[in-house]
Amino acid sequence: IVPEALHAPIRQDAVLLEPGRDSAAARAFLDFRQVRRRHGR
Repeated sequence: IVPEALHAPIRQDAVLLEPGRDSAAARAFLDFRQVRRRHGR
């Protein structure tokens, strides 16, 4: 594992595609990502 001090943060994004719009699992994943982003993770 490369120490965080030796590289820029890795940014990841997520989008909800049309086929997954009614998926509870997809919505839960996006909600999870939002919470982690707000807490700086």
